[in-house]
Amino acid sequence: MIVFTPTDYEAKSMGKLGDSAIVTGMGKLAMLHACYEHKDKMVNSLEPVILIGYCGLLKGELAIGNSVTPAVYVDGDYNSYPVEDSIHFIVEKKNAVAVCISQDRILTNNPYKDICADFKIAITDMESYAFVEFCRRFKIRYKVIRVVSDIVGEESAVDFMEACKTNRLELALEKAL
Repeated sequence: MIVFTPTDYEAKSMGKLGDSAIVTGMGKLAMLHACYEHKDKMVNSLEPVILIGYCGLLKGELAIGNSVTPAVYVDGDYNSYPVEDSIHFIVEKKNAVAVCISQDRILTNNPYKDICADFKIAITDMESYAFVEFCRRFKIRYKVIRVVSDIVGEESAVDFMEACKTNRLELALEKAL
């Protein structure tokens, strides 16, 4: 089983399962770099490659510690208006319940209310979009598991660090396997 996670903190939050996790570093570029480094292993994997880590909750009835597997991924940093008048979406299935918006910063408010309006659950992270895009381009089976560490707000960074002191990722990963 190949498991990616963004930080050492998150790897430790997986217990023994985190010992063999590939720690990528935070953000989309760090994730892409790790994927390219491990591309051959990923392509040849008989099981789906897993990305697991924490996320902030933008919208929905989830509690801290609940896990979510989104079906729509959005690059929240991408904006090339007026050259392109669109945001980059990856849609795995129509009528999806959960969306994950990836951007390279910890949010302290929700600038994506227009996107969130179309979904029952909206989460934010820094890596999922890049991971999913890479896997799709190279036809790699994958699964994204995100565990809510915080409700997006002024204390998001503090709440993230507190969540890393728990074993919530270990529980979510065991449940998913």
